[in-house]
Amino acid sequence: MSIIAISLRILLKVYNNLSIDYVKLNPLTVLSAVRYNELLTMLEERGFEIIYLTKDYGFEIIQVPRLAWKKIKRNRQKADTIAYGAGALWKLSVHPLKGAITPFPSEVYEASDGTLLLTRTGKIDVSGLIPDAFTNTVKEFFDKEHVIYTEHLLRVLGEDKDTQKYLVVLFNSQIGKLLSNIAWYGALQPELDRKVVEQIPIPIAPAQLRNKVVKLLGSAYELETKAWRAYFEAMKIAEEHFGKTERLIASIIKAKDMHSIPRFRVDPSRLLAFGVVSKLVKEHSGKVYRISDLFRVHTAGVPREKKYKIREGQYPLITIDSIDESGIIDYEKIYYITRRGVPYPKGSILLVKDGASIGKVGILPYDAYVMQGIATLVPKPNVDESLKYYVLALLKSSFYRKMIEALGYGATVQYSITKDELESLEIPIIEEITDEVSRYMKEFIKNMYMADELKRKAISELESYILKFIS
Repeated sequence: MSIIAISLRILLKVYNNLSIDYVKLNPLTVLSAVRYNELLTMLEERGFEIIYLTKDYGFEIIQVPRLAWKKIKRNRQKADTIAYGAGALWKLSVHPLKGAITPFPSEVYEASDGTLLLTRTGKIDVSGLIPDAFTNTVKEFFDKEHVIYTEHLLRVLGEDKDTQKYLVVLFNSQIGKLLSNIAWYGALQPELDRKVVEQIPIPIAPAQLRNKVVKLLGSAYELETKAWRAYFEAMKIAEEHFGKTERLIASIIKAKDMHSIPRFRVDPSRLLAFGVVSKLVKEHSGKVYRISDLFRVHTAGVPREKKYKIREGQYPLITIDSIDESGIIDYEKIYYITRRGVPYPKGSILLVKDGASIGKVGILPYDAYVMQGIATLVPKPNVDESLKYYVLALLKSSFYRKMIEALGYGATVQYSITKDELESLEIPIIEEITDEVSRYMKEFIKNMYMADELKRKAISELESYILKFIS
């Protein structure tokens, strides 16, 4: 925690330099304002240009009106829209899987590719840019006519695409966090003040540094776009073959087939889950394997104790929150520990077996420990590497998510699937789609991690340059 003594006269001068016409005597805001002002002075002396996000500089900040979303959803309009809110901003971009299907409210809520989005309500130090081709990619996969963004996001429109890319890096850096700390208001629910964001001076790096940062981010967005297209292709194929979740509502299983079900219990949804796969295999002339035929299933993990949730250590520790909905591991949400024993190997499939997130699936990009509540599926030595990506896509389909939920037992909070039931889960191998699905899913994982690395490097380049001038 920083402790400083500052006179009211100096504080007024700081706020005047930042073009803010009022003083908020909040410790976090005061400390951030003083620090931000010092940085601006140093950066301007070293060739940074100072601009404002106003029309005079080619920018416009738009705050769309608040909408009664529950009322919109209750009307009888066609649900032909994907809506993204503050929670969809993710790694300097927009996460296509974190949208909600709604009726179309108005064209006011649409935004073009290249728009910079700032979180207005909630975690206000997070921003993202709508990448090129994002809107069309989302429309095509979800088969919807519109993509919109809620009132919880501020839109920054700019005339120059490269400057927009630079700004999203800046807003996600330590400078951006200082700016957010200055421009916020509210108590339990922080909000970003649009007028303050327009008034605060923004440092634009010299051309050499700016171009380097923009180039890194541009390459990251290209890889990310390729990654999501590959992901959608893989999931589209998987859903077409196994996405008929209505089969888990009404189907038939013969009594003679019940002997293969572990821990027999008369539970309709559970019985259906074991009966449906064999029918799908017959339809597609495939083979069927149990999970235990392909993987060694481990359900023991690091205890869910506070002492293990630390950031210092030799090995990554994966928690349920670390697994993104897409299947990759989010580096921002992992812990690091030093622990005896052998971590689980790179390439293992992770499947959440406990709690409300049961059925969520991911894949390890490196050797790591895994926290309790997650089953780790380690491929057996004789299993082809490409097969695990096929299984990953299959387990991520809505059909298998429903099936895994059907195999669970207990209340929602304590919902769980046992090791033997998971091992007995059947996986159909359909030759006509296995190679294609595997190739797409592998391409997604590879490109997504490469894009993530380039984004972090872009932020690091900007922050490292600035840190050189800070004593």
